[in-house]
Amino acid sequence: MKRIVFLILSLPTLLLAQAPTKPFDFGAKVGINVNTLSTSLPDYTGDYYTGFGIGAFGRINIQKFYVQPELLYSAVGGDFTFEGVAYEARHQGLMMPILFGYKFVDFKLLNIRAYAGPYFFYQFGNRVDAVGQVTSVIQEGRFNEMGAGIQAGAGLDIWKLTFDLRYHWGLSNNLGSRQFNGQPNAGLKNANWEVSVGFKLF
Repeated sequence: MKRIVFLILSLPTLLLAQAPTKPFDFGAKVGINVNTLSTSLPDYTGDYYTGFGIGAFGRINIQKFYVQPELLYSAVGGDFTFEGVAYEARHQGLMMPILFGYKFVDFKLLNIRAYAGPYFFYQFGNRVDAVGQVTSVIQEGRFNEMGAGIQAGAGLDIWKLTFDLRYHWGLSNNLGSRQFNGQPNAGLKNANWEVSVGFKLF
């Protein structure tokens, strides 16, 4: 009992103790995202789709600043209605963010940080389906394979655990032809909130 009480009382000291900055961290992470698709289509109503991401991250620490490259398998999408027909869009691929951050609170076992940076997306296995139809409305070949955007967010590290909340702004159109059902400049850009948890392996 005395040891447990001692550990509880000493926990704040351990968390807030200063420590030399580690030059590099590497870990694994998993998260969920709530995604929508933006477009210039008239008579368009968008809805949310919940996807996920899983992968690895590295962190190069330069005192309170850091650079964090990531490589993630990501599944995103969106549900929408266009001219009275319901559609489901699903996009998956490899996402490669490069984030630049600053630790506002930086202790031995606890830090609070904010970050932003670009991400690049290689897409595969994409499709847009009309609800209730077997055949895909838009096949794989009509999607842009490469995409890009911007991420920004905030994070909390406790010991080896990392928690993040970030927003993704998609800058590129998912549709290579930029047309949907004869409408030019349809676009369909991804935008989503993501919550993730990671673990620093070393």
